[in-house]
Amino acid sequence: MLLGVRDLLIKQRTTVINAIRGHAAEFGVIAAKGPVKVAELLQRAHAEEASMPALALDMLSLLAAQLDALDVKLKLMETRLMASHRENPLSQCLASQPGIGPINAISFALRVTNPPELLFGAALCCVARPYPERQLLGQQTSAGPH
Repeated sequence: MLLGVRDLLIKQRTTVINAIRGHAAEFGVIAAKGPVKVAELLQRAHAEEASMPALALDMLSLLAAQLDALDVKLKLMETRLMASHRENPLSQCLASQPGIGPINAISFALRVTNPPELLFGAALCCVARPYPERQLLGQQTSAGPH
């Protein structure tokens, strides 16, 4: 359930960000893509008050407040996921594998109820440690100049 609620909050955050970008663009206020650029976009909108009606600024402020509330909730979800990760040995093992972070590891660990039944071998049993990165990339591991 924790993962489902997190996914829902991420979708809602994306929707609110797109609404802010779209409504601001109606008045010619634009910024680069990405969640981190929304603050810049809102600053531009308020700096150009002469070109934006007060009602539009109020609506952008309302959406910005909703975005802030979603960010707080997402941080709480991330805190809970990280706490679950620290308590779950399978998640910790998976996170030790190259390319798998703690969020993906706990997501997998929470969804898979009986990992020994899966036939993923070393990825799940954690008996075999990952090879050094150089061997994974097919590079030589001998010492000295090449």
